[in-house]
Amino acid sequence: EPPQGCSGAFFSVLRLHGQRGALQWVSVSGRPLQEVLASREFGSAFLNDSRQVWVGALDDSARRTLAARCGTHADAVLATAGGVACALQWLGSELASDHAEYTRVQDAFAVAMEPMFRRWWKRCEQDARRRLKACLSGSVAVAGLADRERRGYRALAWRGLLDERDGEFTMSGDAWRAFVQDA
Repeated sequence: EPPQGCSGAFFSVLRLHGQRGALQWVSVSGRPLQEVLASREFGSAFLNDSRQVWVGALDDSARRTLAARCGTHADAVLATAGGVACALQWLGSELASDHAEYTRVQDAFAVAMEPMFRRWWKRCEQDARRRLKACLSGSVAVAGLADRERRGYRALAWRGLLDERDGEFTMSGDAWRAFVQDA
């Protein structure tokens, strides 16, 4: 809008280049961008053609690197957040404040993540929910699973909802585990 100097024609050109694949806008968010825009009653002709791509959970090295930034709370942060980047970021930001008390931050984290956890749960089909619940009592061994089951568990691990380590699937993060247990 004036006085910034970008007319509607400018955004039409951007959109055309985006539709042709000559231009890509990459936005990273803990919430789907269209959901954020809708919650603010804001639309964009440029983003009408957008698509959401889930990039998966952080690998163990990346999650440990991020958690290490939380200093003495690193192990607790990993246990609470698992490998979910936005969860590690949220906890890290909160713990960066002076004299942050981890118990208070952990409680606030569970409250803040609940809407995201509800969205994850809602998107899970019955088989996925069953697999998640199976990991509550411990771990599920990869060996012996039928191909379809193994692929189902791996899809959940790829999304960051489970971890696959040492031939086993386990729940990723105590906060997510608590949500699944109550769901």
